[in-house]
Amino acid sequence: MSVLDRYIVRAILGAVLLVMLVLLALGALFVFIDQQDDIGTGHYTALGAFWYTLLNLPQQAYELLPITALIGSLLGLGALARGLLALIPVIIVSGVFAVIYAFIPNTRVQLIPALIGGLTAGIFWTAIGRVFTGFVQVSTHLTIVYAGFAIFIAALVWIYFSWLILLLGAQLSFYVQNPSYLRVGLREPRLSSAETEELALSIMYLIARSHLQASTRWSVDTLSSELAIPGVAVARMVRALESAGLIVSTEEESLLPGRDAGRIPLQEILAVARAANSVHGDGRSLAPAPVLKLCGELEGEWRERLSTRTLEAWVTASG
Repeated sequence: MSVLDRYIVRAILGAVLLVMLVLLALGALFVFIDQQDDIGTGHYTALGAFWYTLLNLPQQAYELLPITALIGSLLGLGALARGLLALIPVIIVSGVFAVIYAFIPNTRVQLIPALIGGLTAGIFWTAIGRVFTGFVQVSTHLTIVYAGFAIFIAALVWIYFSWLILLLGAQLSFYVQNPSYLRVGLREPRLSSAETEELALSIMYLIARSHLQASTRWSVDTLSSELAIPGVAVARMVRALESAGLIVSTEEESLLPGRDAGRIPLQEILAVARAANSVHGDGRSLAPAPVLKLCGELEGEWRERLSTRTLEAWVTASG
């Protein structure tokens, strides 16, 4: 390996390690802050939260390795041309954006989406800042009478683009954490009657199975990711099931069966799903009598078929 090759490899590895250290430090901060609600519960102390944070660092390093290698390589090659000091503003600004995306929203934002949004916004924000700085430096050497007004207009444009970059990073973090919205965008998802019933049964099945098997509990976010359905649709159905007493939500936003799974009939789950999008809240309908008669016959058929089946028996039989 030639001297030039060793120099390039050393520059890239140094940048990758620097990015990894910064991301791990931010990740450790996020994990430790997330544990604050559990400190004082039982024998869990701040020291235990600190050790928990340290033990999570290898997993975070493994998850961050691909993006760290990509960003570190780009920054390392850029540092060869501009020097290492040029990376410091990008790292600092990216860290600030990542903290904003992680803690400002009124929801739980995962570490990786917050970091990806923060790094993207930090790079764009630093680039726009350098363009504005260059414009100011050039305008100071101009002898035009109204050059000072141009600086004021440029400052307004820079503020405008800064807010756009902030929103861009936030939207990127949202889509990274909720990839199911990439198919439907931010518009209100509309589920058919069959999809609504399928969603209700899927939610109850997954929650009951994890409860019976004492495995990891589900939340709205994890259910949305597992079922590939936008979180707003899942949250709406969860609220309907919770209002009916079929599920309950804990302080950690985990979902549990509202009562013993053996006492939850399948027909009750379907009844809640069918009533979720009802336009006749009082149960009255002005449909013609023959239509009401046929619908009543269909309603009686499926209720009779599921009259003796419970959620626990269904989950147990399904393995």
